[in-house]
Amino acid sequence: MKYLGLLLICVIALLVFQPEAQAQSFITNLWEKSAGDFDFFAADNNTRGMAYNPVTDHLLIASRTGGSVVYILDAATGDSLDQLDMTGVSGGTFAINIPRVDESGVIYVANLAGILTRLRLIQVFDVVVQKNPVHS
Repeated sequence: MKYLGLLLICVIALLVFQPEAQAQSFITNLWEKSAGDFDFFAADNNTRGMAYNPVTDHLLIASRTGGSVVYILDAATGDSLDQLDMTGVSGGTFAINIPRVDESGVIYVANLAGILTRLRLIQVFDVVVQKNPVHS
């Protein structure tokens, strides 16, 4: 009987203190591309990282297929727009690995560092690439 009373109190507490229904969120597919739509998407483990630029509404994708390049895609359509030339960027296991973008739209690209290599972080000033080693 004691357990039945405790169970009844728990059920009442759950009903009384139930949080209000949350608004449902839905995910909408804006666009879809297959790996064959881009030369740099291959089954070779060379597409290394992706970032979103909130200032330009671009996706940045780092790839080592065909060289060390960061590709620029239109986030609204998935269309390939341009690429950041990473010529001269070197060091690490892979010269480019992960792109990142801060809230003001400044692009950073890091290499893949290992035990015997140093981490390098490159700041990209604009689409006409000027590289500034932030830390090496």
